[in-house]
Amino acid sequence: MFSNDLSKFVKSGLAEPGASLLGLRGDEWQWSGPHALIPRLEKVLDALGRRAALYCEPSEPYRSILARLAETEAGVVKPGDFETRIFLTDLPVARDPDVQSLGTALQSRRCILLRGGAVLATARSSPEGAFLGFSAACFAGFVTYFSTLLTRMRDGSLDGDDHRRLGEISKLLAPPPSLSEPLRRGPFTTEADIMEALAEAGAATVRMGLVDANFGNISYRLGDRLYISRRGAPLDELAGKIASVAAGTPSGEDAGASTELPSHRRIVSETRYRAVLHGHPKFAVILSLDCPRRDCRERGDCHRRCPHPWSIGGVPVVTGDAGGGEWGLERTVPPAVSASGAALVYGHGLFTAGETDFNGPVGRLLEIENACRDRYFSILEGGG
Repeated sequence: MFSNDLSKFVKSGLAEPGASLLGLRGDEWQWSGPHALIPRLEKVLDALGRRAALYCEPSEPYRSILARLAETEAGVVKPGDFETRIFLTDLPVARDPDVQSLGTALQSRRCILLRGGAVLATARSSPEGAFLGFSAACFAGFVTYFSTLLTRMRDGSLDGDDHRRLGEISKLLAPPPSLSEPLRRGPFTTEADIMEALAEAGAATVRMGLVDANFGNISYRLGDRLYISRRGAPLDELAGKIASVAAGTPSGEDAGASTELPSHRRIVSETRYRAVLHGHPKFAVILSLDCPRRDCRERGDCHRRCPHPWSIGGVPVVTGDAGGGEWGLERTVPPAVSASGAALVYGHGLFTAGETDFNGPVGRLLEIENACRDRYFSILEGGG
């Protein structure tokens, strides 16, 4: 019952086998295994009306990072990335795993941290909400930890303990990812070929850690049709989760398609590109938060609007909310992609595009992330 749900975290590198505890409430609670916390969790969850919960001590480096954040923040971790704004708001810290501490921390939030680096994510009904919360917490913790070090370096408060902890955590990072073999060659001329290409590219993106399976989106245009991942579709499980919509204009077919459909549609309609990939590579996101204008009057609303054009390694950094609308990414991402083949969204992720297949988009995503990783550590080592 639980094994398939929990295996996705092992496959994506977020958890070790046996490190996750999943609970679902029907007439009574059912758990994926025994744990000393279960009596306390049931009492808290029943009081709050939550019917799904995931408790997990994530794999390294997430566990050490979250443990560090739980130690140093004053009762709550406040990340600045997109996934936190959408899924979490912030991450309260329960100092002790007792009923009162857990209940207080979960009172107004679905996901919390515990001392030692564990995550408790809950949902009112289905477990998918808890899965999203856990994934978002791991991503947000990673981005927050490394972003905070950059900020502390900029303001001169980085100390010896920071350097020591960074050295320890850096040793836990996976090696820079690489693509072992080319993807399918395009252009693709049948729906079946497109489905296979989307699934292959999505799985490769997740496998290399360039997006967590619960996030990201991908599309390909053939004639007047755009094939795009559905909302919430894991990029490494796209079979049966691709929507076919009109490539040119919005229609009733759009329901259920990825939130980023407006950006994908403009890219494939207004540029030479027909393959579009959106991932959340961590070090690219971290550097996008390292705005060089420390005294900007727009600070605090950077994710929505930025009047100052800037780039990282030749990749434009753009702003906007997910989807369309007045502040939607469809305003900013397509022009940037048209000009450079890629756009880095502030605190959010990276869009890349290709003319015939996904070798270019996946390769560019990988290239930019590895360059940002190198640049990050060069900045810290060089002091600016």
